[in-house]
Amino acid sequence: MIHLLIQDRLQEAARQVLPEANVSSLLVRPCPDPKFGDYQCNALIAVAKERKMNPRQLAADVLAKLEVSQWCEKTELAGAGTYGAIHEVTSPDDNLQAVFQYLVKS
Repeated sequence: MIHLLIQDRLQEAARQVLPEANVSSLLVRPCPDPKFGDYQCNALIAVAKERKMNPRQLAADVLAKLEVSQWCEKTELAGAGTYGAIHEVTSPDDNLQAVFQYLVKS
């Protein structure tokens, strides 16, 4: 469920960088290999290509606007336009509260 909170924030950060873009394709998923983090989103590459932009620069611009410090230890770029986040569980109560707020918002 935390990945949906991160996904919402990622989409909002992308909207700040590209207000006209459809950000619904920016989906955060678990990383298949834990050495690369807990969650990732590869869709910024496609968004950049559609606009003839540098994928790494777009990802860096979006990452600069991304605020997920309450859920993630760090966020980083991995590759051309892959956003990767390493998840940090601060406490079960904090995460339950975040999930509850997400469900109420939805």
